[in-house]
Amino acid sequence: MMQQVNENLIFEQGTDPDVLLILFTGFANRMMMNPFEFVQASGLYNYSRIFVRDPTQRLCLCGVGGEIDTFQKLVDTLRNMALQLKARRIITIGSSGGSHPAMMVAHLLKADYCHAFAPFTYLTITRAIQQRNWGALFKFRRTLFRLNFFPTGTRRYYDLRSALAEWNGHTRYYVHVCQQQKRDWKMSNYIRETPGVTILPYPCNQHTVIKYIVKMKLLDKLFDFGQQEKVVDLIAGEVGLRMNISKQK
Repeated sequence: MMQQVNENLIFEQGTDPDVLLILFTGFANRMMMNPFEFVQASGLYNYSRIFVRDPTQRLCLCGVGGEIDTFQKLVDTLRNMALQLKARRIITIGSSGGSHPAMMVAHLLKADYCHAFAPFTYLTITRAIQQRNWGALFKFRRTLFRLNFFPTGTRRYYDLRSALAEWNGHTRYYVHVCQQQKRDWKMSNYIRETPGVTILPYPCNQHTVIKYIVKMKLLDKLFDFGQQEKVVDLIAGEVGLRMNISKQK
């Protein structure tokens, strides 16, 4: 039965509580599709689940409302929830704007795996200009502008290449991106050399890479915990990828 800490933090214990999925929605409060459709398509019914919504469109960096009004409080709350749900293994999942907190939370909680779909990897106007990512600068200029006014302590999370540079020694990050979507491709390649990160390019040109994965009937195969170390071979075999898969040990 679904329960909630508040309207933006909803959870349910699965029949297999050993594995916990923490799912972060994007700016439209979706996983590039309805979150419950996502669960249905991915066959995640047995695992315990926590849904994290981001109504402010600020990548959860100001929390998720109520008493959870900072990113650190969100991380602490998720850590306590994982203990209460008796999870021994954690996978974080995020799409678009939800991918950034999914990767940071995975790093800070030492989650086993993270799946990030078309992630935000840097959050400043300066970095977008330096990377010549004019698409991201134009599309998300309002969000990037607002983030300039966040507390200094929060800004250490803005750049994932820097924030994840010192690997936690445990987490594996799978970054899913359409190779022909230039804005997302530049964002993803920014963390290509980051420890623990594997870039998985797909032969598509849309931001909603999850929809392509669903169309190829691969979503339910991505999150089987026992198959996580075989994800690269699985995707390469099913989609026929031969394009620049970057895997960091």
